Amino acid sequence: MNCRIAPYLATCLLVSLPMVRADEWTEIALTNPSFESGEGVPDGWTIYKGNTVRRSHPSVIAWDKEFARTGERSVFIRKEDSGPIRWRSQGSIPVTLGHTYRLECWVRSSGSGKYATATLTASSAVSGPDGKPWLVTKEFAAGDTPNPDWHRVSLEFTPPDWVKHFTISFANSMAARDGTAIEFWFDDLSLHEKSHAQAPTIAP
Repeated sequence: MNCRIAPYLATCLLVSLPMVRADEWTEIALTNPSFESGEGVPDGWTIYKGNTVRRSHPSVIAWDKEFARTGERSVFIRKEDSGPIRWRSQGSIPVTLGHTYRLECWVRSSGSGKYATATLTASSAVSGPDGKPWLVTKEFAAGDTPNPDWHRVSLEFTPPDWVKHFTISFANSMAARDGTAIEFWFDDLSLHEKSHAQAPTIAP
């Protein structure tokens, strides 16, 4: 009798296991994604090397209290000259082979300039077969008029199989052609991933 019941119980237990769809997005925890904690600079974030502010440098990069989408803080970059100036995550995110990632942040701008742009970037410091590091960027413009309302910017990517980790950065990459100061604020980052592997099915 027990031998006849055991296969039935095994089937019931197998069917009752929770199934996760392969195409569902799963959130990945980031360090201080709303820039609320820290001393002097937000925890987990740094000014990218080579872009440290000097007195002779008209651009400004700051941990800001004036505007925030949520909480009390955001990060800020004011751009008046050419060349990128950026914030970058101190830690790196491990990559799962074959997974797609969606990186999002909220942005606002002040000042107008048709050619003024900012970027949201995921990158790897390790060089690939072509001798170059992997990099994927979402570029967005301040436009012809200021955009004081927070709006979401999204970047979706599948890293190549040789990329094992990536970092996140955002930059105010180009000033307006007339030299007008262009300001961008960034807040509330989020990162999600999904697998493209086919979910297992159970025969009836």
